[in-house]
Amino acid sequence: DRGFRIERVVKNLTDSNRVGTSEAPLKLGDQLLITYRLNTRKLQNFVALEDALPAGLEVVNPNLALVGKFFQLPPPDPQDRLLGLSYSEMRDRSALLYFDTVDPGSGTYSILARATAAGTFRWPATQVAPMYDSRFSGLSPSSLCVISAD
Repeated sequence: DRGFRIERVVKNLTDSNRVGTSEAPLKLGDQLLITYRLNTRKLQNFVALEDALPAGLEVVNPNLALVGKFFQLPPPDPQDRLLGLSYSEMRDRSALLYFDTVDPGSGTYSILARATAAGTFRWPATQVAPMYDSRFSGLSPSSLCVISAD
């Protein structure tokens, strides 16, 4: 713990029984809600969060007009404190999220993704750190993501 704790929580919106393990693989086309839970003990400014998705997943940007017709973020859990996003770069293979301030305590932010390729993929750790203060940072655990074609 270097000032931040981060947890990546993946929820399959298509079928909650498919969690991406070898015993319960995701299927092509599954829509996923990826929630980042941040915790910090002090006020942090200009925070960057980077999540490089595994090769079999693709970020879905519901803010694009064509995509927004088919994909939509579910309503947030009322118990969660949502982080105020300042800027984002939603790329096919990664999500870069920027927050001007992160208040002490816990906060969450969610994105959408979908399964686009079958296989077993390594999911690197999610990284979070203030852009101008290298004393603080946080990493989630890395994991495996299994996607089935059938």
